[in-house]
Amino acid sequence: MESQEELFRSIYMRYLPLVRIIARKYLIPEDDMDDVAQDVFAAFYRTYELDKPDDENRRLLTRISNNCCLNYKRKQRTHPEFSCDPGMILDELHSDSFLSNDSLTILLKKQEYERVARALGSLKREWADVFRLHVIEGRPMAQVAEILGVTESTCRMRLSRGREHLRAMFQKQREADERLGNNFPDAIGLRELRI
Repeated sequence: MESQEELFRSIYMRYLPLVRIIARKYLIPEDDMDDVAQDVFAAFYRTYELDKPDDENRRLLTRISNNCCLNYKRKQRTHPEFSCDPGMILDELHSDSFLSNDSLTILLKKQEYERVARALGSLKREWADVFRLHVIEGRPMAQVAEILGVTESTCRMRLSRGREHLRAMFQKQREADERLGNNFPDAIGLRELRI
């Protein structure tokens, strides 16, 4: 008879690929996938006996994985962690040209980055998924289609609609700024995001 630790280790090794597949379907970033998997297996270990049949373990781990992924997504909606390209943003914020600007210019640039992040958060999920994978993460459209389980033409259509939505949103904001007499520069991130 296997010890609890050995039994848990064998369950972990057997079902980790399943948990990662489910996390991928929820578009959990690769960097966070191990954290979600750890939450899944910790919940399984705390809640259930380890000596269940394989089909029962698979069913339970699938259900726990779905719930943990949904919890992750809910947390992201409540506390979004958007970064177009952290390196680009940090480079921009700490560049010599940025440091030589006055406080008002620095504040305006930070507000513009926040505006872009909010705009991306307003996209429909299906548009945002394609936008994040293709534009922000730089994945090829074929890979995006494979991850999302749709055709490349569907991905292109979703990307086009997402860009159209963002353009309209930024145009409304520019018009509102002009009516208020704000002469802020165009969105800093629009060029980088290819909108």
